[in-house]
Amino acid sequence: KEDCMTQNISTAGVSVLCSLPVKVGERVKVACENFRFYSVAVVRNRKERKNQLPSLHLEFVDQRFPTEKMFLAQNSIGEEKYDMDLVS
Repeated sequence: KEDCMTQNISTAGVSVLCSLPVKVGERVKVACENFRFYSVAVVRNRKERKNQLPSLHLEFVDQRFPTEKMFLAQNSIGEEKYDMDLVS
């Protein structure tokens, strides 16, 4: 299990900064406990970055992320940080 920093998220996938050693095409489990969201995702891209964590681009396979809940939460309590956990 590894905690990752979310860069960008949509209903279909997420981009995260994460050192998990996965390759394009592999599947990972994704969890965002803030929204009770759990899904399997396919690694669609991995970008190595000099002196920084790699960027992983993941496509959700069996769920869609509830972005409407995220926007409602931000509007009611201000900007919030949401953690994503990945397991290969």
